[in-house]
Amino acid sequence: MQGTVLHMHESGGVITGDNQERHTFSYSDIKGNMTQMVIGSRVDFVVFDATFEKQAKEIYPLSTPNVSYVQKSEKEKLVAFLLALFLGGLGIHKFYLGYEKAGITMLLLGTIGWLLIIPALVNGLIAFIEAIIYISKSDAEFEQIYVHNEKQWF
Repeated sequence: MQGTVLHMHESGGVITGDNQERHTFSYSDIKGNMTQMVIGSRVDFVVFDATFEKQAKEIYPLSTPNVSYVQKSEKEKLVAFLLALFLGGLGIHKFYLGYEKAGITMLLLGTIGWLLIIPALVNGLIAFIEAIIYISKSDAEFEQIYVHNEKQWF
């Protein structure tokens, strides 16, 4: 069956088949080039009927998405890098990327964590590592991983 990637998150997503039925999938079911899997991509897949939902298996990307279908993100890699590098100990880059829970966690560790010193140092180290990871990715990889797939940590 063929369809279009409708939604993606950290562990998988949803494909709308040409018959208008929705099928969940996990990234382990993607057999083709993972970098072609973005919202709006056309895919070929096999339907597996699970107990409560239909799942897409053996997913092969057919084409890159129609640019007009995919919303351009307002999240920029350079801004996320700079926020992680200079204000990362407070989790500001997490808030910028839309990860409120992760941002609150880092904010608490960055403020209250100074009482114990170690949590704040670990928090700063995590932010520094994330800054390096952000800047080392291409714009397309950054968009795919941290905006569309919503990968919150590393």
